[in-house]
Amino acid sequence: MGGNAWEWLADRQGDTALTAGGSWWYGAHQMRAESMQWKPADFSVVYVGFRCIYAALPRG
Repeated sequence: MGGNAWEWLADRQGDTALTAGGSWWYGAHQMRAESMQWKPADFSVVYVGFRCIYAALPRG
């Protein structure tokens, strides 16, 4: 999934939000999980999104 899209993180500073993961749009040098970038919190483009996750609870 790396390099497909920046993903929104929970970190906020005023009207900006942190994104991570890089995107094909920015080139190979930023398509890495450790790439971080602040963007306006209302920023809307095809290369920034979010991933749904589910934390399974242990059985028993």
